Amino acid sequence: MVDEAEILLNIATTLLDTTINAYKNRNVEFYNYAADETNKITLKIKQSAYKSPYDFQQLYHSSYPDQSDLMKIISNLRMIVSFLDNVTGNKDKKIERLNSENAELRKEMKNTSEKEKEYLEIIKQSRSKSDYIVSDDQIAKFDGNNMKLINEALDSYSIGAYTACICVCRNILQDMVNKLCAKNNISEGSLKSQIEKLVENGIIKSDHHGSMLTLSKFFGIRAAHPTTEVLNKEKANLVLSSIFIINEELFSTI
Repeated sequence: MVDEAEILLNIATTLLDTTINAYKNRNVEFYNYAADETNKITLKIKQSAYKSPYDFQQLYHSSYPDQSDLMKIISNLRMIVSFLDNVTGNKDKKIERLNSENAELRKEMKNTSEKEKEYLEIIKQSRSKSDYIVSDDQIAKFDGNNMKLINEALDSYSIGAYTACICVCRNILQDMVNKLCAKNNISEGSLKSQIEKLVENGIIKSDHHGSMLTLSKFFGIRAAHPTTEVLNKEKANLVLSSIFIINEELFSTI
């Protein structure tokens, strides 16, 4: 009886570790196999001479298992392992496993704490107020709705909402490019193709104008479609400066 319990304990322990890894890796495809094996162990315990105080949950096949389904298996297996530990009297193994789990938990807590500090620092920096110094005359050179939008961009910048600031700048850039293309009978297209046609047709003649248009478009795409890149104060400042310069030197005469 004890030998059988030890065999079941080893199987259950291995399955528990594997299922925990599957849970961490979000491998829900492992669910049906783990459920079957857990049910087999449960059945053998119920058929054995020793009785379990635990009410093991029957696990069913699922076409669309999720993380919560894996947690049910883990819960069952932990009860099974705890019960079989008592049956076999293998306290040393139990203590060793608990120490291992405790060490792993401490490691995860440390990683979580470090990530929390990192995110708090990002939030702190993003919330720090800062002003982009610009004159009323420069703002007045934006036409109609773009004047309202540039003020929104400046407000976003002042409260550290740099991604929002860059998104608004891209909208302004798109509107200015659309108007310049319409004035010069250039067909509509993507912002990239419009800028390329403006340069090809000699409408944007200065190299620095072309570079600043490309720069604003580049950061605008990253703001609207986030990547791992952090859009910080320096990048927002660069985009704002580009928008003011190209509006004053190129678009304010449209």
